[in-house]
Amino acid sequence: TNSTFLHLTIPWVLISGAIIQVYVSRLQVTGGGRFGSVISSIYVVVWATWTWFRFAGDMLQLSTDEAYGFTAGAIALLVINAFLMLIAANRNLVLLFLTAVMEVVLVCFLLSTLQQLPYQLEIAMLALLSIICIYGVLASLLNCIFSQRLLPMGPPLIKEKVKQESAPDSPCPVANSRLTSGLLKIAGLLKEGGVCGIPTDTVYALAASCKSPQAIERIYNIKDRPAEKPSA
Repeated sequence: TNSTFLHLTIPWVLISGAIIQVYVSRLQVTGGGRFGSVISSIYVVVWATWTWFRFAGDMLQLSTDEAYGFTAGAIALLVINAFLMLIAANRNLVLLFLTAVMEVVLVCFLLSTLQQLPYQLEIAMLALLSIICIYGVLASLLNCIFSQRLLPMGPPLIKEKVKQESAPDSPCPVANSRLTSGLLKIAGLLKEGGVCGIPTDTVYALAASCKSPQAIERIYNIKDRPAEKPSA
């Protein structure tokens, strides 16, 4: 019967869902992720409200006027979840699918407050929601443990456009000393009698090729306050 179904739904779906969402919310707060624990905190309210309605509505036999309060709450949660879908679109596809299915689950909640809920739809949506949650948990754990994307989470649907400010061209050639190509470039400049500036902790140490003694004069001339810092 519907009464038995409601009682079974409370411990196995709604209460467990609220407890798990509280734990996920705590992890996201301590992890300092983007948007913090907004989505999981809202879903704590969803599961807790639905649990209270199922328990109070059936056991306390709420009147129609009292049930309208849950109806208004369901409508408010529908609107809030629509904004959560925008947040999820900035994260990944798994989270976006989760919020989209939750929107349908909230529709089931709304229909439940109006006594118009087809329970087959609720069972299907809750099962789909469980599958998405299980996949998201496994993907997050495996990707975190092995430090690589073993299970895809999907790219964000809405990507931020980062404005790259173009730096002015340097009058002198710049080479990365950590790369072999950079070292070869530096060696070529020194071989041609050029000067290489090497940043150190306090000052800039300047070096030149031994094949070009005139480079020592260049070093002396480009140094800051050369009289106070003679070349060795």
